[in-house]
Amino acid sequence: MKLNVFTDVQLFERKWRKALNANTAEEKAELLKTIHQDRDYHCVHRYAAKALAIVPYNADIYYWLIHVIHKQGHSEIARSELQTAKKRLLEEEYAVLTNRLAVEAGMI
Repeated sequence: MKLNVFTDVQLFERKWRKALNANTAEEKAELLKTIHQDRDYHCVHRYAAKALAIVPYNADIYYWLIHVIHKQGHSEIARSELQTAKKRLLEEEYAVLTNRLAVEAGMI
């Protein structure tokens, strides 16, 4: 029997390397969804923050960042990120983001 042991850092780095190979913002957002399904909120938070540094105007990435920050119990920080999103996104994108947070994440 082979035993594979990953530390949080090793697991994050493996997922981050996969994310770097993602060519589009949609692929990056899909990876966030996959990581979220593993309930690896810390990893989603780190990856979303890094992804926003590369793609700063993506509503899907903001969704995952705000959602996991809220899941981690940091409501004030989530609200702050939502305000940042409001400044960066088009009005229509922001409206979709807030609706998605309300419906899918039970926020707002």
